[in-house]
Amino acid sequence: MVERFYPLVRDSAALLKSYILGITDNPLSEVAALLLFVSTYISVRLLVSRLLEKSSKRLQLSTELASLLGMYAALSYLYTRFLNVEVFEVILVFLYFAVVRTLFRFLGEFISLGSVSSWVFNVSLLVNTLALFLQDISRGMAELEGFYSFLFKLSAAIMLSSLLPSLYSLTISSIENEFLKRVFRRASSALLLLYAAVILAWVLGTVKISQDFVIKVAALTGVLIAYFFFQVYLVSNLEKHLGADSQILRPSLRRFMGLLSIFILYRGIDLLFDLGTVKGLLSSVHLIDTEFVKISLLSLLESVYLFLLLLALTHLLKNSLYLYFYRKGMEVEAGSFRALTSNLGIFLAVVIALVHIGITWKVLVPLAGALGIGLGFGLQTIFNNYVSGFILLLSKT
Repeated sequence: MVERFYPLVRDSAALLKSYILGITDNPLSEVAALLLFVSTYISVRLLVSRLLEKSSKRLQLSTELASLLGMYAALSYLYTRFLNVEVFEVILVFLYFAVVRTLFRFLGEFISLGSVSSWVFNVSLLVNTLALFLQDISRGMAELEGFYSFLFKLSAAIMLSSLLPSLYSLTISSIENEFLKRVFRRASSALLLLYAAVILAWVLGTVKISQDFVIKVAALTGVLIAYFFFQVYLVSNLEKHLGADSQILRPSLRRFMGLLSIFILYRGIDLLFDLGTVKGLLSSVHLIDTEFVKISLLSLLESVYLFLLLLALTHLLKNSLYLYFYRKGMEVEAGSFRALTSNLGIFLAVVIALVHIGITWKVLVPLAGALGIGLGFGLQTIFNNYVSGFILLLSKT
């Protein structure tokens, strides 16, 4: 591990040495630029604090943030005009740190951040600022620039992630409509998974944040919110029309729609990032690879999801049938149909999942023959009782 990072440390030390020597080559311009910035920075800070001495803290922070952004824009312009002044790199990085730090303090006026989140943010900001500086001065050095670009993205992702839960809670609390609050609470898990996929792809460099990509992410976010809007609307109407009886149906409905949202999210992420390579890699990993049975990691994951989705659908259907007959006063029929739907639904879910996982008819036929022999001999009594139970459920005799 040490041997792997030794060339990186050595090249970084050489880069910093070269940068410092570049400053000493033209000390007059460097010192003049630094003194101009320090005097401007101090003057602006004193002016803002004097003018807004009796104002609210939020107004002070917003004005301070605006002044820092103005200085950053002015210095960025000067940097493009005087590329030979090396100290501008340090000044711009310092202003970047000051802007992000002030923005964090401004957000702290609206959201409650714990000590752990604050500590993570501050440490990530220091790493992020240092990575930005080293990335800027390593232009043209592909290996160093790539590493510090990755470090910059990773630290930026950690900073944003430390603020995200509090920002999302602030968004929900600011919504006055109780119905919309329920929608955003239900959508939180799916939106979190979407955020994790986007931020991971950005950090790894597999996607570039372009206008087209942002539009696609916004569209997928809108689809997810609309889906959970429909889910909350459906549950609310069940509660309105069924009253206390809705407790029978509501858990299974939420479970089914929650699992269905995973499929919607998966398809959306597939359209965003084109997961063909990942799916191909998972398909190539075979857990069992014989003449009769071929089970890959992808087919296993898909089969588990399909089984859970069909199982949730079975629970939803059996509870719906039970509630339908129960509200008509047919309690015996309600129990019978619930038992029939449950048994048949579980059986079909198992069969469909086994077929999808890669267990073909070549395997199922011998198993069916062995099962038939077992039912005819050793399991005759059990199977007889099981069939008798179905007869009793249907005929009530």
